[in-house]
Amino acid sequence: SKYSASALSYRMHHGLDDLDTPMAVLVIEMVNAHLSGVLYTADPLSGDLHTIRVSCVEGLGEDLVGGRVSPQHSYRLRKDSFEILPTTEGANSSPTTTSIDTAFLRELWGYALRLEEHFQRPLDMEWAVDHENRLFLLQVRPLLITETAEEKPLLAVDYPQHPLLIDGGKCAAS
Repeated sequence: SKYSASALSYRMHHGLDDLDTPMAVLVIEMVNAHLSGVLYTADPLSGDLHTIRVSCVEGLGEDLVGGRVSPQHSYRLRKDSFEILPTTEGANSSPTTTSIDTAFLRELWGYALRLEEHFQRPLDMEWAVDHENRLFLLQVRPLLITETAEEKPLLAVDYPQHPLLIDGGKCAAS
């Protein structure tokens, strides 16, 4: 929105007057999704460039994309062979009414490979499946991959005056 906090801040920071930035109105049909998710053409959790990560939820994916909910299903796929790899989260063993079949994962895998080849970089893709089982690619953008743990290990630091409050966790977004 033109009047969101980030848009107002941007205009103020760059010295743009309200009249310098006309408001655009976009009307687009909403996908009535029964399944939505994200696909990374490189694993953002490990930095593995040879693995595709697929995560999804039933219904609209807004909360998954925003990091407010954990995926109901999570898969890791080898890029070169479509091998389904084990995940550390265990989300794909969660009992839900919707399951992801291998043919659908293969379809997503195929799109991921073609788009990554086209853009020549790792991608972050949002997708949805409607109630007629039609796949929609909603958004594709560059995926920013940081150095992997093997390249840059984390150092444990001891702060005696400050007790450890949280240890571990789950990546909600990258």
